[in-house]
Amino acid sequence: MAPLPPRPRGGIDTSNTPHHGHSASPHPGYDSPYIRQSSHNDTRSPAADHASSSSSTLGPEVATTLFVGSISPGISDTWLTKLLEACGNLRTLKRASKAFGFAEYADPDSVLRAIQVLQGRELPSMGAEASAPPKKLLVKADEKTKKFLEKYQHTRVASSDDKARQSRALSAVNDVVRQMSDPHATVELDPSKPGYVVPDHLKDLPPEELPEDQRATVLSEIEQFRQVAAARDAETRRREAEYERQRAMERVRRENLQAAASSSSRNGRSTDDPQSYRRPVDFHSASSYEARIDAVREPEEADEIQEKQRQERKRAASRAAAADAEGAYLVRERQRLAHWEKEADRATAEADKWEQDGVAMLRRWQDWKDEYATRKELFYTDRQRWRQFRAQARRREQQADDNDRALEADEKLKAQEETNKFLAQQAAEMAKLTEQQRAAGVLVQQGGTLAPIKLNFGPIKSADTSEGFAATNGVTPAAAGATKPSNAVLGEADEDDQSKRTGRLKHIQLGSTMSEEERSAKLVQLASTLPTDTALIFAQTPKWEWVDEALIQSKYRRWVDAEIEESLGEKVDELVTVVIEALQAHREARDFVEQVEP
Repeated sequence: MAPLPPRPRGGIDTSNTPHHGHSASPHPGYDSPYIRQSSHNDTRSPAADHASSSSSTLGPEVATTLFVGSISPGISDTWLTKLLEACGNLRTLKRASKAFGFAEYADPDSVLRAIQVLQGRELPSMGAEASAPPKKLLVKADEKTKKFLEKYQHTRVASSDDKARQSRALSAVNDVVRQMSDPHATVELDPSKPGYVVPDHLKDLPPEELPEDQRATVLSEIEQFRQVAAARDAETRRREAEYERQRAMERVRRENLQAAASSSSRNGRSTDDPQSYRRPVDFHSASSYEARIDAVREPEEADEIQEKQRQERKRAASRAAAADAEGAYLVRERQRLAHWEKEADRATAEADKWEQDGVAMLRRWQDWKDEYATRKELFYTDRQRWRQFRAQARRREQQADDNDRALEADEKLKAQEETNKFLAQQAAEMAKLTEQQRAAGVLVQQGGTLAPIKLNFGPIKSADTSEGFAATNGVTPAAAGATKPSNAVLGEADEDDQSKRTGRLKHIQLGSTMSEEERSAKLVQLASTLPTDTALIFAQTPKWEWVDEALIQSKYRRWVDAEIEESLGEKVDELVTVVIEALQAHREARDFVEQVEP
């Protein structure tokens, strides 16, 4: 987020002309106690009161960045900026994710006031996630900012206006939180998400389950059905809320009537009692009497009746939705049947035409007579005109042949493209499988190609090999030569092989032979070879194949949690989650630092 422009300051050498510049909030000065004039005409802001003193005494190392975490779901940057501006002169707000961000103030007084006012403040959830439970805001300073604030508090001279500024900031924050709790408060919707929750049974089907020629139609029908269902659910929820409100009002009215009746019974019969002898008995029609039956029902009985009515309305809505879906399905089926009937009629008409032409041609050649043809046929009477007619027919036939050839070539090209696509997909899958097997150690490099691991078992053939084997296993060459078998005679070779297979195997020691001192020296040597420059560290490419999920959860998560707790003074699960997700996604170092750095 870009840095905010400096806030206009009131007081000496400052006009009261309203500024129309941009601020961090879309409503400049909205609910902020530092721009609003009080009843005593105090227009000075806390940033203006200490700007000169802070700039002269703080020095170059000014750290005014705060970590803002545990943000309630649905709170946009606008509302968060209002809260932070209510505490002082906010310079920038960097929203790393929906759950946390970093705020930078222009002066340290605003930082101290923000920590005192906003730390632990319970914020409601907003927007589509308003049903989520509220969360307490976490406002913390890192080690650098904390040390700077401690030095500043030792050198700062307290003024009489500090409590007044803090009380104004507290009242402004309470006002903003009250507006956020209003269900009619403006909420910035995410354009990438729909304004309603899509149930699981209304989500899109996988593309492979839909035919290619009907995929667009099916998806459009699903989207229309989804919108209708969402609108119907919203109307049902609104109607139920209205019913609940009416029930609550009826319950309060009944309680008031009961309280009035009990008070009148204690004080004697009231003059407004309909059963009093001073008033005549009113006449009530049957319709009005039936309408007033609900007024004397017990609350449980009335609730049961209303629940039955709600269930009946729900069943009626389900039946209406089923009827609408059935009607839409019938319309689609009628259109499909009409299309195929039209195609069938066209094919039938074309077949009838071919049949009629064949019959006419057969009849013509059966009744053919040369004497008659030489006098009547155009081929004999007007050869030039016949050639013109024949040329037109040949052009039509040639055009039809060309169209058929082009269609056949297109079909062959499509088939070839589909074949190439399938082969490319198969090659990519085989390459991916080979890479996975190579990373797992199943395949090794042999002769320029990857081949499976082969284990060869056989006797020692040369003296050099036996000497090397004896030296490796701590056996003298003489003893190794003594154990070399002699040439077998007839069936003795099988017995020798059997004795080798059934002999005792040598125990192999698995583990490091390095002592603790050697191990420490090796670690120091490895650490000295690592680069110390930030640019060189960012240029390194990690070997992600050695970083698996188990290593991330067992080592990196605990280390990140400890470092964040050491920096902020307490654990922040949202920041740990961001770091772990970056490791799991194999992100680059620069992107990772830009996301978590204040």
